[in-house]
Amino acid sequence: MSKHEQLRHYILESQRSSPSGDLHYRIVALANQFALTEPQAQEVLIGMAQDGLIVLRAWDGQGVRAFHDWPSSTAFFYSTLDGGNFRVHVLAKGAELLEDLPRDKIGF
Repeated sequence: MSKHEQLRHYILESQRSSPSGDLHYRIVALANQFALTEPQAQEVLIGMAQDGLIVLRAWDGQGVRAFHDWPSSTAFFYSTLDGGNFRVHVLAKGAELLEDLPRDKIGF
């Protein structure tokens, strides 16, 4: 599995722990975790949103705004509001794909 696929899988798999809510991430942390550049990690997430798998949102100081309502991807991913976090919510299409993915094994 490529690093890009690992990130996609991680985002979908993480939703299992919070099926009804948004999960918060920082682009720097995700990029580091999967040994990707920040632009590569952004591209994966934006692609997932464009494919209808997830919704990307972030706090703009007055409310939570969807990715497409921000002036640029840089403004979205590097906003210092809300501690630099953005939110990911898995949509029905992403949840269906998640059902087809093997569960991460727990064990030693």
